[in-house]
Amino acid sequence: MDRRELRLEVLLRRTSSLNVAAELLEYNLPLPPLENAVRLPLVSEPHFDAWEQYAAEAQKCGIFETLRSKLVQLQFPISAGISQTP
Repeated sequence: MDRRELRLEVLLRRTSSLNVAAELLEYNLPLPPLENAVRLPLVSEPHFDAWEQYAAEAQKCGIFETLRSKLVQLQFPISAGISQTP
């Protein structure tokens, strides 16, 4: 008895359906080797250096001040009642 037959026999003890057992055997076949596998460690993306600089600057000036100088979303004035003015 080869390995596939043995596995089929084990599966048939757990299910009464030959179709289910055959599908499980197919599901557990080894995958073919990847042709374009990802190589690790990954190269740092371009923005990584910028964020390292932001972190270093934040140590001196504070997080909010640093990010406000870099991100336009944080450069809008904030004051009480500003949403009520036209």
